[in-house]
Amino acid sequence: MRSEKEIFELLEGIIAEEKSSVACGITIQRMKSEAEPEAIRTAFSLEAAIKSHITELWTVVDVVFDDCLHYDYLQMLAVCEDYVELQKGKPLERMSLVLTLTPLGEYDFFFAGVDGFWAYYTDKATEPCHGLRFIFWKEQFAGYELKPGAVEEMIAGAIDELHFSISANEALNSYLNF
Repeated sequence: MRSEKEIFELLEGIIAEEKSSVACGITIQRMKSEAEPEAIRTAFSLEAAIKSHITELWTVVDVVFDDCLHYDYLQMLAVCEDYVELQKGKPLERMSLVLTLTPLGEYDFFFAGVDGFWAYYTDKATEPCHGLRFIFWKEQFAGYELKPGAVEEMIAGAIDELHFSISANEALNSYLNF
């Protein structure tokens, strides 16, 4: 297993490439129970550039797009704005905005930030916003590594599920053809 420092160094290395090599997701989660979160709304992108800054107290992650009209940016922005609206309507309900980052091609580890806040992002004050800035308490943003073989187990499970689904469809089709 890699140490947390090694995982963050991987994130910095990915960011240093200055091109999108990260699958980025934003999800609004409602806690049904402590162990069972429910996803309310989600948006993903494979085209965002990621920038990060880590201090003693905060982890700041910028999710930046080429243009303020980029489809993925607009979808992620809508999730963030929905989160604000949901918080207004149900202040006592436990919800969280979750940011996940998974390096493309490296699916044995990922980064997740929980219970942070967000803001609009732009490189220059004279330009329209074309990204989102997420700020988390340092303890609320971490890197996680899956145990060896976990990815293979997930892929095998998905293949088994697909085979079962195909077999069930074939059985149903043969039954309906009678």
